[in-house]
Order: sequence, then C-alpha cells, then structure tokens
Amino acid sequence: MLAALVALLGVVGLSWGTVHYVRSRFSARLRPRRERHRVLALAVAGVGGVGLLVPDLVAGLFVAGAGGASGAAAFGWILYRFLALGAIGISALTMWLTSDPVTSTVRRRRDAVLARLPFGPGRQTRRMRRALGAFPEDWEGLLEHDRVLTRRLLSYQRDADAAASRPTMADLEHPLTRAAVEAMFRCDELRSESPPKRVFDVLATDYGQAVAAFDRALTAAERYADAEATSTVTSAEQRAVADATRTLSFLQANATTPQERTAAYHRISERLAQAQATAAQAQGTAAQEQTEVIPSSHPWLSVEDRARAGSD
Repeated sequence: MLAALVALLGVVGLSWGTVHYVRSRFSARLRPRRERHRVLALAVAGVGGVGLLVPDLVAGLFVAGAGGASGAAAFGWILYRFLALGAIGISALTMWLTSDPVTSTVRRRRDAVLARLPFGPGRQTRRMRRALGAFPEDWEGLLEHDRVLTRRLLSYQRDADAAASRPTMADLEHPLTRAAVEAMFRCDELRSESPPKRVFDVLATDYGQAVAAFDRALTAAERYADAEATSTVTSAEQRAVADATRTLSFLQANATTPQERTAAYHRISERLAQAQATAAQAQGTAAQEQTEVIPSSHPWLSVEDRARAGSD
C-alpha cells in the first residue's frame, strides 16, 4: 500500500512538473519569473520520477527475495517498470521539445520558410533586405543597430571634428538632417525591448521598418554632407594634393639622394602654389596675407593641427 501511494505521488509530481515547465516557457503571466518556475518544475518532475521508480525497486527486491514468486508477479513488475520508464521518458521528451534551443530552432526555420514564400509579407521584406544590404535579422541585433545609428547621428552634435567634416549634419534645419532626426524619434516611439509574438522577420514590424527608414535617412544625409564637403575642392586642387601625397609617401618609404628629394620638394611646392592660386580664383578673392583670419570649418583647429591630431 505504501509503495502504491509513493507511485501515485510520483505520477502527480511528474505530471505537474512537466505541465508547469511547459507553462513557464509559454505563459505570459509566468514570464517575469520564468527561470525560477523552470527550476521548480524540473525539481518537482525529478522528485516525481524518483517516486515512480521506488515501487519498481521494491517490487524487484520482492521478486528477487521470493524465489517461488509466481509468473504473474514477475509480469506485473516488468509491466510497471515499462510504464514508469515510459512516463519518465515522455516527460523528458516533452520538456526537451519545449526548451529554448529546440523552440528557437523551430521558430527560425518557420520564419525562414515564411520569408521565402512568393506571396504575402515575405516578398516585401525580401525586397527591403535587398535594398538595405546588411541588416539585422533578430530583435537584439535590431535594437543594437538602432543604437549605433543614434550614436552616429548625435555625434555630429557632440563632436566638433565630426561636425567640421560634415557641416550639414550639424545643421538641424537642413531637410536631410531633419528627416534623419525625425526618423530617430520615430524609432524611439516604437522601440520595444521584447520582440512581438509570431513575427517571422523583424522588417515585418513597425519598429523594424522605422529602423530601416532611419538607416536610409541617415545614409542619405551623410552622402549629401560628403558631397558638399568635397564639392568646394576643385579638380586641380585634388590632383595637386594627390600628387604631393603620393610623392611624399614614396620619399618616406624608399631610398633617395638629397638632390632627388630637393627637386621633388621644389616640384611639390610649385604644384601646391598653383593649387593655392586656383583656389583663390575659384573663390573670387585676391591673395591674402598670412596674418589674416582664414575662414575655417573647425571652431579652433587649423587644417595642419587637425591632420596632425588624426595621425597621432
């Protein structure tokens, strides 16, 4: 009778532990304390499994001690062991199938199948991914990408060097910069730390599309800023600077005679002087004295100081 009571308690404990483990995985009410409930379910299921095996051990000792035990008793003992081990196996299999690794794999494969369908939202997200190039595929990656874009945009307001290299990015009144800022605020409104349920692709969510729009807006603003920053440099200036850089790099990396270096320095000076004259003509101004204040894109550092700081 005691063995039967222990077996009954074992069945109850194993059943409750298995069901509670599954609930801890999928119940929204248990999500805040999910790990605690998972450990509790595993402990109760383990105790229940041991309780199921206790009568099996007692029956085995009884059959072994009673040499003249009937065949019915031996058959009952084998049948009980089969049922007990089967119940424990079914419980373990159920908890394994609902564990994080298995459900995550199943979810990823399901999402991959849905994303490849030639109809429905999967087709639209594929088009968006092709246009965006490298874009996060999971929720954590999407949140991090949003944070990276935000830091990039705000750096133009906090870093004087970044603002000087791309002046239009520091101008919040510029249409492209304003569009990037508005896209950032839109992401702030839609951001959620936990992903929505039953979403096969992050680009199928409002937040994912907002981050994609933020990415496109910031990239467009930066490309325009780069074009504006280089458009004031004439082609003659670009060639002169490129030739001077290439020649100086060669002189630093290769063996040359003093006469060769003197001649190279003289030619570089002549080309840079011609570039200076070209720049003055493009601006429509006469040659200025060295002591005059030169308009600068940086609040306090000259071009030489900024170049030296970038190489240190």
